[in-house]
Amino acid sequence: MDLWAGVLLAIAGPGSLQSDREAPVMDALAGFAEAVDSVRAAWDIPGLAVAIVKDGEVVFAQGFGLRDIEGGEPVTTDTVFGLGSSTKSFTALALALLAADGALDLDAPLVEAVPAFRLHDERAGAQTTARDLLAHRAGIPGRYDMLWLLTPIDRAELFARLRFLPLDDSQRGSFHYSNVGYAVAGVVLERVSGVSWETFLRERIFEPLGMDRTGFVNGNAPPGDDWARAYRKDGRTHTPVPFAGTVAFERATLIGPAGSVRSTAADTARWVHFLLAGGRTAHGELATATTVEELFAPAVEITDPGYRMLTQGEAYGLGWVVGEHRGHRVLSHGGNIEAYSSLVSLLPSIDAGIVVLSNTMNMAGYEISRDAYDRLLGLDPPEDEELRTFFAMLQRGRAAAASPPDSEPDARAAHDPEECAGTYTNPAFGRATVRARPSALELTFATGVRAKLHRTSDDGFKATTSEVYLPTFELRFWSATSGRVGGFDLVLQPDSPAIVFTREP
Repeated sequence: MDLWAGVLLAIAGPGSLQSDREAPVMDALAGFAEAVDSVRAAWDIPGLAVAIVKDGEVVFAQGFGLRDIEGGEPVTTDTVFGLGSSTKSFTALALALLAADGALDLDAPLVEAVPAFRLHDERAGAQTTARDLLAHRAGIPGRYDMLWLLTPIDRAELFARLRFLPLDDSQRGSFHYSNVGYAVAGVVLERVSGVSWETFLRERIFEPLGMDRTGFVNGNAPPGDDWARAYRKDGRTHTPVPFAGTVAFERATLIGPAGSVRSTAADTARWVHFLLAGGRTAHGELATATTVEELFAPAVEITDPGYRMLTQGEAYGLGWVVGEHRGHRVLSHGGNIEAYSSLVSLLPSIDAGIVVLSNTMNMAGYEISRDAYDRLLGLDPPEDEELRTFFAMLQRGRAAAASPPDSEPDARAAHDPEECAGTYTNPAFGRATVRARPSALELTFATGVRAKLHRTSDDGFKATTSEVYLPTFELRFWSATSGRVGGFDLVLQPDSPAIVFTREP
């Protein structure tokens, strides 16, 4: 109990720790800490932090394992982790607050508030709303998320380059997860409010909620003293990921509104408390209950079976996945940035929510949250390893995809390596350079991301990189009318349209 007292008082304000409701909740959570540590071991996670809010109080808050393996430093509830895509919930609230202020209509065409907003399809651009962006139903394909890693631009330039990104017409109005869409929503917020997305979140959300250790991932330095080192896993080996020199961290500002918030279990518990309280804080109302509930209302059905399985969701609201657990509505959002993982989850029917933060890529948060909810509901947790099996399948698929081909094809190459060498450009992705190396062709993007090209056909290649978010992609060179190499088609996701790069003179 001493471990929780400081956090509880800071969030819940005045009140007795020995409330009438506390004893049954504590009974329900008996053995939960041991269960969490068992899950941590099963997923081979160096360190994680968990906080549970119930009936307006923090009833559990504890760190497990190590934030720094090399230094032997333990995780606490004040240890800082990257939240990844759990950031989207903050961005959605920020735009909802603008709407409540009367500065933005979530359902009006964006061009009315931001005349510079343009999409590749002018008609679609004239109809797109802020709600479309926040619900992932604007038709912006996920393959463009790789602009984050491959293109050295800022958010304003990303906003300007939207007009060069062909949309998937068949997916407009349906669910299509897009980090670029959320980055653009952040620019909309900046244009309407007159301040940066970071400043708006700090002044309108973090500071009023007392989230003093919450900020943004900065690629130049770790976030303070008590920060969790991120670890990539290779088998049973954990390799620390440096902030400097890691493209995902260095480029975090570009995709910020989609995934750059960093926080602690204690701070994020304040966020959970605020949401469960319908927008109220100890100092008054930060948002109306209507505004908060609007975030949770289903806006589009999740039709992607992989994302449904990954998130346990059925629909997407505004920055929240809407699902159910054993007959109860669950609102959640998970996230990853490089090797940090997070889950923020709410079970409003019993006034409960949970935060799980960890320092390697995993889905343990979903398993831990299910266990917590079962205990609080008084239900026996089912014996179910579905999540671990699914995640293991994903990891095997990723490893297989990132492996180079076993051998070169028998067909003669359409072009000699030296013919392929040169500089290529795309109006959205910018420049990329192909060099002929002794072992293989090498493709380098403007951010420094490099890929080895392994030939799979006369003019086709499989590219492999060391990047977690882009382990592999396909590339095919094509000839100009002169017969020399005129460019290449880049396929970032299986069965998706190619992104065309043309050769510079």
